[in-house]
Formats: sequence, structure tokens, C-alpha cells
Amino acid sequence: GEAEFLSQGWLNYVGVGTEEARGPGWAKFVHPDDTGQMMETWQKLISTRQPGEQEARLRRFDGTYRWFSFRGAPVLDQWGHVAKWYGVNMDIEDQKRADAEMRKLVSIIENSTDCIGYARSPKEIAYVNGAWRRLAGLSPDEDLSQYGLADFMPAVDYRRFLGEILPILQRDGHWDGEQKLHNLKTGATTPVHQAIFFISHSNTARRTGIPTICRELTGPKGDLGVPAVELV
Repeated sequence: GEAEFLSQGWLNYVGVGTEEARGPGWAKFVHPDDTGQMMETWQKLISTRQPGEQEARLRRFDGTYRWFSFRGAPVLDQWGHVAKWYGVNMDIEDQKRADAEMRKLVSIIENSTDCIGYARSPKEIAYVNGAWRRLAGLSPDEDLSQYGLADFMPAVDYRRFLGEILPILQRDGHWDGEQKLHNLKTGATTPVHQAIFFISHSNTARRTGIPTICRELTGPKGDLGVPAVELV
């Protein structure tokens, strides 16, 4: 597509004047590896007359490429014909990097041999990793909404959790010690060393969840002590 207007912010970013970027000139600032997909998406938008989006890297004035979201939308005239196309380019480089780091973290957690879980409250389990699912006899895609902490512990251990551990957790923000986990399918129990702590919001200090890490006591228990975590 040919650009009739480019904002001063866009021109400052790529480091050229209006005349150089006007018309088809803007496209030369898109990374060569992304140009093909960009043109393919653009042709699809033209044919469907529907708004759409494509991610691509845009060259900055210093030669650095950063990821942008290119969004386009048509403006129709009174007869339903496309009168103009308007586009918005949004820098998403930081978000892309954050997403990549999050995927790494999720992969580490999912592939850990420690059992890692997160509860919104003692009665609401939000997440357990693969190791916990295997130990508890859960299928990889089994819905957790039907379970609470009581389902993953023998009854005597859950009573101990409510009577002894939870008051310490509420007072200190964390607890670690020996506990047992329960297999929901076989009824077998596994002794573990468990660390439990609160996640709290940094602005309000409101506690928003209870993560936990458990390691089977088949060898040295190691140190699972984890400080309280604040969400920014």
C-alpha cells in the first residue's frame, strides 16, 4: 500500500522526512524477512475489506529493528466502497521479550521434577505442574476447578494444615516443612518437603495467591525456603 500521511512520531522513529516515506517508501523500513508476510496480510485485508493486524519488525533511525503491531482498518463511503485505509503501528518489542521470558519460565516450571502449584485459596486450586499431576494421578488436561487443597492431602495432614500450618503462613507469609501428598486415583501418599508462601500486591499488600513447591523425600530434601513475592 502507499501511504498518504505518516505521523511525525513515525517519521522521527525511522529518521526520515515525509517525502522519503510517502507512497510505497514506508515499506523499505520493514525487515526484509517480514515483508512477504506483511504484503500477504495486506492483500487479504484489501480483498475482504476487513480490519486486521500483522506483526513485523520496523527499522529505527539507528538501524535497530524492533517488533511492531501493524493494524489496518478501512473507512467506507456511503456506497460501501473503501474510501481510505487507516493504520496504527504500535511498538511491541518489550511485550515480545516479556512473552518469550514467560514461555521460558513456564517451560522450566512444567519440566521441573519438583511439584509446583498455585492456589487462589485453600479451596481453589488454579495450577499444578506436570510433576504434581503425575504424583497426584491427574491427567495432563484434567480440570482443577473441582479440587481444593484437601483433595491433595490425607485427612490428618489437611487438619494439620488448617490448625498449625495456615496460622503460621498467615502470620509469617511463608512456611516450610514435611508434609504428605495424596494420589487421587490410588490413595497412596508420598512424603514431601514443602515450601508455601504468599504472593501479595506491592501497592495494597493484599495477598492474592498461595504458591507451593514440594520435593519428594526420597533423598536429601534440599532448601525449598522461598521468601514472600510481591506483584508490581
